[in-house]
Amino acid sequence: MFGKTPRILKSWVQGPAFYEELWKTIKGGNIWNGRITNKRNDCKLVQQYVTISPLLNSQGELTGYVSLQRDITESVRLEEQLSQAQKIEVVGVVWTGYRFL
Repeated sequence: MFGKTPRILKSWVQGPAFYEELWKTIKGGNIWNGRITNKRNDCKLVQQYVTISPLLNSQGELTGYVSLQRDITESVRLEEQLSQAQKIEVVGVVWTGYRFL
């Protein structure tokens, strides 16, 4: 993606306020970290943990950005499965408890 605008990967899952805050952070010369939903080249949505760092020249002027992205789609899916299993377990424990009252 060297030389390409990151806009082509925008998933539109996050709202405008999300992107405004992201750009405010990196244009201010600060590093942004967070979870984001992006679009792969094949248009499938992926969950990513992203770090975006501004690149500054020797005068401290902003010249570009570098981004490190880690695909966490599978981890997010497993977290959701675990959460659902825990909810079902709680319902089962509560139901079993009332059954013997």
